[in-house]
Amino acid sequence: MAARSSSRSTDDSFTCSPAATASGRSANAGASVTSRASSPSSTIPSHPLGGTWVRNRQPTMCIRSSSEMVGLRAEKPPPVMRCATDGGPMRLSLMPRKSIFFAKFSEHASNSLKAARALDGLLRDFTDVERQVRDIRALEHDGDELTHEIIENLNAAFVTPLDREDILGLASRLDDVVDLAHDAAELVLLYDLREVRPQAVRQVEILVSAADGIVEMMNGLERFQGLEPHWIKLHTLEKEGDQAFRDAVGELFASETDPAEIIKWKDLYELLESAIDRCEDVANIVETIAIKHA
Repeated sequence: MAARSSSRSTDDSFTCSPAATASGRSANAGASVTSRASSPSSTIPSHPLGGTWVRNRQPTMCIRSSSEMVGLRAEKPPPVMRCATDGGPMRLSLMPRKSIFFAKFSEHASNSLKAARALDGLLRDFTDVERQVRDIRALEHDGDELTHEIIENLNAAFVTPLDREDILGLASRLDDVVDLAHDAAELVLLYDLREVRPQAVRQVEILVSAADGIVEMMNGLERFQGLEPHWIKLHTLEKEGDQAFRDAVGELFASETDPAEIIKWKDLYELLESAIDRCEDVANIVETIAIKHA
């Protein structure tokens, strides 16, 4: 009989009942429970969560209350966003579909071309100089406003289509072209120039061609396509501008004897040369951008 009781005790297992677990939490977790009737020397192990063990033929896991299982429930996977058309996953992008920077660059380039053409008209015809200078001054103000808008959008943008230093560099160089054209017009008014000089006309013709090349280049900047012919054209025009400046200064010192006239026209030639150089600076920045996005 004793042997049979011993056999039963080895087959017995213990299960923590929910009711016993709930009442046992208030008791000491390390307290021992009474021994089994069939084997007085054996003890029932204490449960780590507290409570009372009950006999069971098959070993089972400790059952926890529903309040304990709330934190163990598996969370549902997040819903997948689907397109309304094909039902595929929706792809979100931080890049705007149409960046405002490219539109502003095109406006800035067009404004530079207007200023160059207005200056060309002034140096070919010195009638009503004040009105012509006033028109160029208005274009210079428009250029400043465009530059401010680009900088404001740059400060507010989280993701930009180009590097920030490239955006700022393009805005500054485009504004410089208009500023120098305006400075040349103001110089004509300040120095009271009334003589049409072919050398100055040649320089402003190169400036108009360079500004026109900038317009074409800005129109293709967003696609990063067909840019190379434009910056090659601008490099060529800058070399022509250098030669035109040297020819103009050489002719001025060779033919003019009045020191005041020499100073006046040399200052004008230098401003026109600087405006052409700023056009090449725009080409250099665009070339750098194209290399970065190649």
